Amino acid sequence: MRRTLASLVMAAAITLVGCNLDLTNPNNPTLKGCLSNTRACTSRMIAGVMATYRSNRTDQIRALGSFGRETYYMFITDGRFITGPLRDWKQNNAFDAGTQWGARYQNYHNAYAAMQIINNTPTTTTPGLPTALLAGEKAGALGVLKTFIALDLLHVIEARSAIGAVVDMNGDVNAVLPIVSQDSVYKWISAKLDEAKAEVDSAGTAFYFAIYTGFSTGVPTDGTTPAGFAQFNRAIKARVEAKRGSLGCGATCYTAALTALTSTWIADLTAANRDNGIYSVYSSAAGDFLNNASFAGVISTSIRGSTRSRASPWTIAIAGKYRHAPPPTHVRSPVSARRIARVPTPASARRSRSSGTRSWCCSGRRQNGSRGQRPRRLPTSQPCGRTRVARTVGRQ
Repeated sequence: MRRTLASLVMAAAITLVGCNLDLTNPNNPTLKGCLSNTRACTSRMIAGVMATYRSNRTDQIRALGSFGRETYYMFITDGRFITGPLRDWKQNNAFDAGTQWGARYQNYHNAYAAMQIINNTPTTTTPGLPTALLAGEKAGALGVLKTFIALDLLHVIEARSAIGAVVDMNGDVNAVLPIVSQDSVYKWISAKLDEAKAEVDSAGTAFYFAIYTGFSTGVPTDGTTPAGFAQFNRAIKARVEAKRGSLGCGATCYTAALTALTSTWIADLTAANRDNGIYSVYSSAAGDFLNNASFAGVISTSIRGSTRSRASPWTIAIAGKYRHAPPPTHVRSPVSARRIARVPTPASARRSRSSGTRSWCCSGRRQNGSRGQRPRRLPTSQPCGRTRVARTVGRQ
């Protein structure tokens, strides 16, 4: 018995010494693999930043709608989506209290990592090299990433208000960086957008990476080109300055918002151009992500699901105001879209305030109701109705 036990112990020791237990995750790209083809690698990283923004956008509308007493998210197996924001909102560790924080900074870190690789990639004058980039290609990539960083930080401070936010980022994932004031965050975002705009303007006529189909709709200059993306950047800039103006900056920021508007695709809002803008696109295609802020999807896990032929409702941002609209009558595909940027009219820029939808969640077949009323059931033949724009009831 002793000899058998000793033999087993010796065999186990030899096995452990002879085996390397450091396993490589084949689904997770490595830095070494990225450096072997930085052009392809950074293209995928930029696409990942945009994809992560898309999924975070639907969570934002669901969570802030609940905290603002504007929506109920009926998740049948987890009642915390109701009790967290509606009953336990005073608790720091309440369910969903961390919304628009961790996920936004995770995407910020993803963009930061991509920027580090792009900055360390050799600059060349020979187009198409896998391990080197043209100067204009670098500038375009950095400008796009910085625009999305600014947009993510805008959503952070929209949710945190006077609490402030962290604006710095470094390579140390364990670093504890300072929280700065609300005004400082808005100033940082505005400056970052200006920095990004200058780089996009130096990108030439095309990006070396792909931007998804449907990114821009009805915009005269295609948003997937540097010239069109620069207009998107200015639309976000106008929105930021309008918010700053409403928070005490006043005429100076409103003037900056109006100036930014002159570099966008629209200077006045009309019935003919109100649907023009930049979208996050969702679909029911295999492997894609559903718009889970509408009745077509479920929270955060929707990879495939509803195949209804009608587009789902979307949310539109106009100078910081969100409007929840029913699907159009002329349906093009089972794709639902969520607008990222709609530029404000000059008048709305001057009197804009931080706002959101005041609506009932169109979960299942429910009719929108006025505040304080329970939504009523609808016959299955009726769609969810239009909701109205109103100022968010924010609670800390």
